[in-house]
Amino acid sequence: MGIGIDSRFRLVSEYIRYYLHFSTIVMIPMLISKLIKGDKVNDTENFKFSMYNILISGVILGILFFVISKN
Repeated sequence: MGIGIDSRFRLVSEYIRYYLHFSTIVMIPMLISKLIKGDKVNDTENFKFSMYNILISGVILGILFFVISKN
């Protein structure tokens, strides 16, 4: 009995999941360094505003998580 379609799909989905996790870990520092370099060259505050947006989004997601998990 060979490998079925279901087990092949599980193997591929596991590979894709780990690939996406790895690519996210690699891309975040690259994007942050690009924002910092752009801020230094253009003398803007894009990086600060981007970090504030990320922090606000994280707080909102945390609140939603706790509200949803209580039900």
